[in-house]
Amino acid sequence: MLSRVSRAAGGPLLAARRPAAKLLRGGQRRGMCAAAEEGPKTVQGISLSNPPITWLVSILGINYLLCFRWAIKDKSLAAKVAEIEAEQEEAKAKVQSKADGNYDLHKEFLRKESKVQMDEAEDAMAKTMAFVRKESALQSGTPLPAAVDTSNPTTWKVSDVLAWLEEEELGDHTMAFKEHAVNGKLLLTLTEQDMYSSLNIVSPLRRKKLTMAIADLRAKAA
Repeated sequence: MLSRVSRAAGGPLLAARRPAAKLLRGGQRRGMCAAAEEGPKTVQGISLSNPPITWLVSILGINYLLCFRWAIKDKSLAAKVAEIEAEQEEAKAKVQSKADGNYDLHKEFLRKESKVQMDEAEDAMAKTMAFVRKESALQSGTPLPAAVDTSNPTTWKVSDVLAWLEEEELGDHTMAFKEHAVNGKLLLTLTEQDMYSSLNIVSPLRRKKLTMAIADLRAKAA
């Protein structure tokens, strides 16, 4: 009996609930559709069409381009600096080489100048010694040696060679010629090496002078 009453009373309630359930389900469907429609809007918030994102990407791109250009400029500047340093080193090397060359030239000039001065001093000494010997001979009454006959030097004795040396202003070498017993025939065969190594004539100019004088004797003896 009660169940029937409750069924009779619940009939209107069930009838009232069914439209409400339909409305609820319809609202849920519309909510889901709305959520589905709003979904792309949420994704659209991080897309490039969003102005803040567009500005951010543009700024990052500009910074990247500026950094890339800066790196290229830095490499170019480093290459230019290295080139300038290489040119400076080359210029320093040239200056140093020139200075070394000038020093060598100056040293060679001083050496030649010293040699010339030594040769001049030896010539002056030879002339002085010849003059002293002549003066000593005059004061002591010793007759001066007669002029040497240069027409046939192959017949000269050692004394003739010594007298000829005096005439050629090479009298300071007479002791060496006398020690080695250089006569006329040996005189004509002397070389510059013999003069240097055997007769100890160190000065190149005096060896040259003696060589020229011997060449004149050879020409006369021919």
